[in-house]
Amino acid sequence: MRAAERGVALGDAEITVGNLLFHQPGRHLDCGAVVELLRCGGVDAAPAAVSRALATLARHGLVQEIEVEPGRYFYDIDLRPHVHVYDPVRGTLEDATTGVVVRSGAPGSPAGVATTY
Repeated sequence: MRAAERGVALGDAEITVGNLLFHQPGRHLDCGAVVELLRCGGVDAAPAAVSRALATLARHGLVQEIEVEPGRYFYDIDLRPHVHVYDPVRGTLEDATTGVVVRSGAPGSPAGVATTY
């Protein structure tokens, strides 16, 4: 992980959550998905602890935090500036396809769009 390069000391929860995220390249996960994946892997994960760990990783610039709705966040290990598309019906966040431009609220556009630059 990039923590050592940045001189950031992480606790066990941050290391566990960070390792999970970095083994899910290309996926954008919210706290609930992280909790579910940890539990499937045999880790007794409390949502509040996972939420704090994700916030810590984002605060230290180790993951990108994307707010798609008030209070709902997804996390991305790709720190480069890029655009995301949020589908509130499926509850998913994905990287926008190269060359695709979507304006929130435009006719025919997805129901929700979150962008990061």
